[in-house]
Amino acid sequence: MEVRLMVERISRPEYMKRLIECKDTDVVKIITGIRRCGKSTLLDLFEDYLLENGVPAENIIHMNMESLRYRDMTEHIPFYEYVSGRIVVGTKN
Repeated sequence: MEVRLMVERISRPEYMKRLIECKDTDVVKIITGIRRCGKSTLLDLFEDYLLENGVPAENIIHMNMESLRYRDMTEHIPFYEYVSGRIVVGTKN
């Protein structure tokens, strides 16, 4: 389990609205932006939203690729195996 520090987050209602609107679609969502613009924070807010709205924590795969925990995951095969091993079959993940 990864430890996340509690810090004050800036609300991003417009971006959250967009994520929530397309949450249950098969379209891949890509969040882009310059360094330190709030991409990870937006995903943290979205994860909180999912948890608050009944999505079980085991159905959420959260990976901070800057964490040392994933330092050896530099190739696509180990990444695929890691994510595939955490998918809860028969549910949305």
